[in-house]
Amino acid sequence: MTYYGNRISPNMVKTDEGFLICLNVPIARTGQQEYTNRDLWNDSADPDGRVMVNRVENEVFAPAAIASFEGKPVTDGHPRLLT
Repeated sequence: MTYYGNRISPNMVKTDEGFLICLNVPIARTGQQEYTNRDLWNDSADPDGRVMVNRVENEVFAPAAIASFEGKPVTDGHPRLLT
């Protein structure tokens, strides 16, 4: 994969448009994870109700799942929902 911009480090490139491209970054993890119904777009009576999700390795690291992250913007934490 080729990115055009200024290399900041072996794992970071800043594009001419001002985006930061980070390479070799952990983007997902496996195991039991707690979400709210709202996080999972679950139409529940209690949007703040907790749901445990088991994220298994063969799904988290499937080639299609990994490819789906390419070129996507990310945030630190979940973005606040606008209502």
